[in-house]
Amino acid sequence: MAWRRKSAVFMIDNYIWVLLVFLVAVAAIFIPKFFSTQNFLNVFYQSTSFSMMVLGMTFCLLIGQFDLSIESVFAFGPAIGTLFMLHWFPHSSPYLAILVTLVAGSAVGLFNGLMTVKLGVNAFLQTLCMLIILRGFVLFLIPMGIYQIPNPYLLLGEYVIPGTRFPIAIIVCLLLFLLAHLIITRTPFGKNLIASGSNPRAAFLAGIDTGKLRIWAFILSGTLAALGGLLLVGRMGAVTNSMGNGDIMQVFAAAVLGGISLDGGKGSISGALGGVLVLSMISNVLNLGGVSPFLIQAIQGVLLLLAVVIENFRESFYRLVTRQDIRRVINDNEQRASA
Repeated sequence: MAWRRKSAVFMIDNYIWVLLVFLVAVAAIFIPKFFSTQNFLNVFYQSTSFSMMVLGMTFCLLIGQFDLSIESVFAFGPAIGTLFMLHWFPHSSPYLAILVTLVAGSAVGLFNGLMTVKLGVNAFLQTLCMLIILRGFVLFLIPMGIYQIPNPYLLLGEYVIPGTRFPIAIIVCLLLFLLAHLIITRTPFGKNLIASGSNPRAAFLAGIDTGKLRIWAFILSGTLAALGGLLLVGRMGAVTNSMGNGDIMQVFAAAVLGGISLDGGKGSISGALGGVLVLSMISNVLNLGGVSPFLIQAIQGVLLLLAVVIENFRESFYRLVTRQDIRRVINDNEQRASA
């Protein structure tokens, strides 16, 4: 029975990867054009910018916060960076503009963090307001978009390793997910972040500066969202005011599918990556199958609902396992006492 329970726990914890393997296997059978190196590269490449928003949201969700503003930061950061380089300071370095892009995202995250921690504003409402405000600024600043952008600014999203078709954006994305995984699992910052998300009051009483951690989570979220926008600009060769518009629900879907709890303190970086890949693979399969884009959006909504149901099932399963473990310990103690 013990191995069955361990197997069940393993499957529940890693169901996103089981789902991904199943999806790839089925698609390889029924979609002739799916199982090819170039198609897999395209899927990974197109998901890199979106994955940065999911990674940023993951940091916030792990500490029990929401950041709805990232879909607007996704466009706001590159808009500020390109305007800085092309209009406000025309002869400035594109590499400096990249830094300005990331700083713009960090500044939004810092503002969100300070408002929620220092003034006690509800994070959901605070970031919702910033989503609307920043989208309005983007529409005002670049109403027609920006299409003449120097190549160095496009480097991270556009560059392909010489002699191959492998985009450097995929490497950047994977390295950042690996770094985030190490931060969460191997550093005091990550462990305190999880503790604060699991039980903020207990973490505070244990001496953890939960407010500071929340601010840093928002800063990371804003920075990664701006980086995601930068990667998309490199892929498109342009900055448009519609970048990221309406993506926030898909970000939540990927995070929840990956096992990130909306209650905070539960989930893993690898799970978030799995959620991104599952959504990207599904979109790719449906596109190759000629399914209507509107139906694709509906299917992604169904997936979000499925993710919520699975999350509730996971919670119930873990509670059941915990009760069984407690009962087993009590029975063992009673048997020892009677002996």
